Amino acid sequence: MELEEMARELFRYTTVFQRGPRRKMTEISQGEMAMLLHLIHTDAPTTPTVLSNCFHLSTARVTNILNSLERKTYVERTRDGTDRRKVIVRVTEAGKSYAAERYQDAIDDLKGLLAALGEEDARAYLRLTKKISALIQEHESESFCSCARDGRPAREPPDPAPPTPEE
Repeated sequence: MELEEMARELFRYTTVFQRGPRRKMTEISQGEMAMLLHLIHTDAPTTPTVLSNCFHLSTARVTNILNSLERKTYVERTRDGTDRRKVIVRVTEAGKSYAAERYQDAIDDLKGLLAALGEEDARAYLRLTKKISALIQEHESESFCSCARDGRPAREPPDPAPPTPEE
């Protein structure tokens, strides 16, 4: 099989795989979930401008995502106490709880898929996925959607698991 054909096949399977674990996340878009997880992982208030820089999105797109997340009560925006022009974005407890639940749903789905593969194939798949991930990170100057608290790209992507909300 030549590389072009293999790349097309990989693309087809990758798009199918991305739909699988996300099927239970219908009330939130992929961009909303990515931004919510980023806010949880940075665990610090941030600004829409920092989010715009981190995600390489226009400020208008970030505003739309934040509007949607705010309507769902997953984030809150407030004015900075010292500079009223500055908007501060924080994740809410409802946002943390939602992300934790959806993350666990995805993990449960993936456990089922890995179990169906069997241990040997599951380990081989994980090994290759790690290798591909490392190759992608090696060839990119910055990780998609992985910014340090100050909005600059982080060197290592965070663990996607949201912290467990405190009971």
